[in-house]
Amino acid sequence: MPILEDFFYHNTIETYVGAFGSVFDEIKIKRQPVGTKPGKLIKVPIAYAVKRRYVVRDEQNPDPNKARIKNQLPRMSFSIVSMQKDPTRMLNRMEQMLTVGNRQNGLSTQRGRVPYNFQIRLDVKTKTIGDMLQILEQILVYFNPSIIVNLVDNPDLEMETAIPIKLQNNSGIADLFEGSFEDDESIEASLDFELEGYLYLPTSEAKVIKKVTVNYHDMKTRELIDQQVFTEDDL
Repeated sequence: MPILEDFFYHNTIETYVGAFGSVFDEIKIKRQPVGTKPGKLIKVPIAYAVKRRYVVRDEQNPDPNKARIKNQLPRMSFSIVSMQKDPTRMLNRMEQMLTVGNRQNGLSTQRGRVPYNFQIRLDVKTKTIGDMLQILEQILVYFNPSIIVNLVDNPDLEMETAIPIKLQNNSGIADLFEGSFEDDESIEASLDFELEGYLYLPTSEAKVIKKVTVNYHDMKTRELIDQQVFTEDDL
């Protein structure tokens, strides 16, 4: 009998990706006033994208309109680097998780979830060292060394899970020149995070027990002495 026969999808990894990005979604930098121009706050855009793809798109895209992406600094991007099972958080495989009310006249149940650590890299790119330091300071101060994000990562059971996101290390700050030396200089930094999440098995339906019959027997003769019936009305 095939084990992977029935389709299931809990959207869990995508939920983690969205949750990670939302942590950094409101980071801003402050530009100082220049001449008659007042200072202002600028929101730093963030997107799921591998850093190398940004570089390839910048260098190989001949369209002058799309090439403006290259000059949109500051910006942040992040991507999942690896996914590894975490045996230190593994519980009994026969453990059941359940919830009432998702399915008519029954319970939604799942076997024990599987703990996974997701390694996520955040790349930050700015035009000036001042912009970079503003972004890094806002991030580093909160990860001491981790933060907790509460989210529903198992929609079938409507479970809210506390997910730790831990800062593991950062690469420091590097000065880069893209293209010729006549081009503008850019500043880049990478930070590595670990998200402690879970992957969930397929959901099944368990019937609700509405009637229980208890038989009392003589221990010696095995003869039935009495019988009691309990229903949901007795609760």
